[in-house]
Amino acid sequence: MGITTDGFERILAKLDTAGTEGDVLERARVLDRAAELIDAIAQDTGPESARQVARVRLLRARLLPTLERPDAAIDELTTVVDAHPRDALEAEAMLARAQVRYAHGDVPGAEADVVRIIGDFSASTDLATARIVAEARLTGIERAVQAAERASWADAASHWRLVVGAAEDLAAWAGRHGTKLETSLARAMSIEAAAWRSLAALSAPDGDATEADDRGLRAGDAFFARFAGTDSGEIRALLAESESALDALTAVSEPAVALRVAERDLELSAAWGARPAAFFAGAALRRARALDDLERGQDARDQLYRLVEAGRMSDDLAVQLVVASAWEALVRLLSATEHEDHAVLEGERFAAWIDERSALVAVSSARHALARALEITVSIAESRVDTPESETLSVDGSPVDSRAEARESLPLTAPEAAYADSARAFAARFARDEDPGLRLAAARSLQRLAGDQRLRGHFEQAVDAYRELIAAFGDDASSDVREGVIGPSELNLGFLLLSLLARPAEAVAAYDVAIARIGDPRSRAARSLLGRLQASRATALTDVYDRTAEQGLGNERDHDLTPRDPIGAPERERIRAAVARGRAASGDDDHVTAIAEYDSIIDAHPAPVDREVRQRVSDAMVRKGYSLGQLQQWSASVAHHHAMLERFGEDIDTDIEKDLALALANLANAFDKLGRHEEEIDAYEQILTRWSDSPVPELTRQCSRAAWMKGYTEAELGRSDDAERSYRRGMRHLWAEETATRVNACKSAVNLSIFLRKRGRNDQAASAAEQAIAVLSDVSGAPVQEQRTKAGIALARAEAARGDTAAALQCYDRLLSDPDASLTAEQRQALTREHIQLVGGPFQAAWRRIRRNIAAR
Repeated sequence: MGITTDGFERILAKLDTAGTEGDVLERARVLDRAAELIDAIAQDTGPESARQVARVRLLRARLLPTLERPDAAIDELTTVVDAHPRDALEAEAMLARAQVRYAHGDVPGAEADVVRIIGDFSASTDLATARIVAEARLTGIERAVQAAERASWADAASHWRLVVGAAEDLAAWAGRHGTKLETSLARAMSIEAAAWRSLAALSAPDGDATEADDRGLRAGDAFFARFAGTDSGEIRALLAESESALDALTAVSEPAVALRVAERDLELSAAWGARPAAFFAGAALRRARALDDLERGQDARDQLYRLVEAGRMSDDLAVQLVVASAWEALVRLLSATEHEDHAVLEGERFAAWIDERSALVAVSSARHALARALEITVSIAESRVDTPESETLSVDGSPVDSRAEARESLPLTAPEAAYADSARAFAARFARDEDPGLRLAAARSLQRLAGDQRLRGHFEQAVDAYRELIAAFGDDASSDVREGVIGPSELNLGFLLLSLLARPAEAVAAYDVAIARIGDPRSRAARSLLGRLQASRATALTDVYDRTAEQGLGNERDHDLTPRDPIGAPERERIRAAVARGRAASGDDDHVTAIAEYDSIIDAHPAPVDREVRQRVSDAMVRKGYSLGQLQQWSASVAHHHAMLERFGEDIDTDIEKDLALALANLANAFDKLGRHEEEIDAYEQILTRWSDSPVPELTRQCSRAAWMKGYTEAELGRSDDAERSYRRGMRHLWAEETATRVNACKSAVNLSIFLRKRGRNDQAASAAEQAIAVLSDVSGAPVQEQRTKAGIALARAEAARGDTAAALQCYDRLLSDPDASLTAEQRQALTREHIQLVGGPFQAAWRRIRRNIAAR
């Protein structure tokens, strides 16, 4: 006689619980008891007993893979499949078998099971069977997603389109079952939206990115419309994830769209009981950012204040992370809108709040948000210090040619003291952080303070700041901190003591500490730094001896002098001749020979100390980089320019800095050719960060070019906000003295005008174009005329977009009638068409031209 149904269910539940929660031995015992149960049930040959046996086998099949017996699990499942054809049990067993096969590498077998389930059971009206079919479809789709994520860039798009197709099919099939398969439908729609986002992120060059972007937004909108009112926690979690990810789309970077998405999410708060809390906090943050982009600064600030006040007492770590980002954004927005005192206050509140939450402090992203906020407060304090009017006192590490007289060290003013306190507090907070990026920011804060104090004539305070910096970070584990900050700072400390305060003995001691810290230099940058330290130390020792002799304290030198790189006249002449030959070969397009000449210099002087030789080697390296570019050896170009930056990257000799700026521009070009656009953007950012305020025309020109090139690449990658910021950085140089710099700045202005017009900010678009036209009015040349024409086109289209037809027609008339306008045939055709559309047709356009000619006569 068989086991009763209730008794069987109780036994099966106990076995399932023991197998799920038990250890390896317990799972093995459960398998044995399950086998005994099968034997007991099998004594009854009725159909119900057969189904009970099948269910026990399914239980055994779940446990066997955990004991590293996948083949036995497949055997159990195959037994069930064979015993129950065209039954829900067959479908359930096949799905379990497919999952085991997927997990253990039998992809063809697993796919065959999935296809068979879909083919044999999709028409079933049984709800349990339909759910199995849905799960099988989802299993296949998830495998397709994994394949797409692993695919190469060239193949990924086709894989993601397969995912889209499968998700659409599943959604259509699940939708026919009404509300019975809502969860499966939601998962399908979620996957479809995610696949379109992935396609958009690929930025396919064939134009599909725009389609994918639009489809991604439409899929997200459809998902929201279908399930915003759901009561299912699982579906709400899927929808929240989808909504939060929508801002990855270019379409949602449009502020109006971003605002619409954020506000519809916030409207769900009451119905969903404000859960998940992190989702609604994130929606509030997204709303604030969209408001800021729409130049609704007060509304954005109010939203951020509400978010911070509402979320700062939450114990949910995910909410706290959103609040940290919101607080950073609030500090940034207050600073940008001239509420600097409030920005400083909020920065202090942010720091006090995060210090009270150890779990939050442990999260790197939260500490980075705090660091960015506090950097803003330091910048505010710095901005309140008057710009120095005295000469710029700088050091490039070269030996001082003549003994310096001591200069008077000025006391700090109250704003300068406040800035110093702010910078020191920032450095102290992150000096021992486990994140090397934060330690680097802290070290640079003190380095900048010391440099500013030196420039303002506060020499004693600068010495203290450098010594504090070296004491705190001299032994840092990060080479970026040691070689990028500490090494140059030690050089500057020696320069201060030797050349500005006339304390050569202290300078020698400082150089000795720095040289000992480097020890055996392994990198080219370290070897270069060591050479400069040794040369400067030799000068300081000479000064010590000379001062001692003048005071009649003896003629014996107490130290060994380090020689000043005795390069010799023959070697100098060889270097000069090799550069000349390289330039001649390059001029003849014989770049292989040119590279060989440059290498003869570069290899012979890996760490030059002599200033002239350093400049010659730097020049040879930048010229070699140009030749590699001409040969289209892009990977070699990247490696070469990295080597140059490692060797000379911290050098502050102006001539070498010009070479470095050009090298970074060439490096960015190489990255562009290789499709490595994030690294390209980083190279341009290095130019802008280092030389944006340089008074040197060549460096200013490189910054103006880097800004518009960076903005263009960011725009191509769909990073609209970053692109706008880059273009505005480029426009800082619109009134530069040098024409080439103005032209580069105008490229930023024109691109910004186009960008703003596409975002519906037509007044700003027209203003950007007008500025470009104005700055080019008093200069001439072919590049100038080309940019003047592009600016005119941008202005015409901006005027038309904002509805000022008369102004737009004047722009079009001027462009089409100007014989000096450098219009291509395509441009002229497009402008003529746009002009005709504005005036109402070809006849009216012709009549306007006739009347204008009559008036002119």
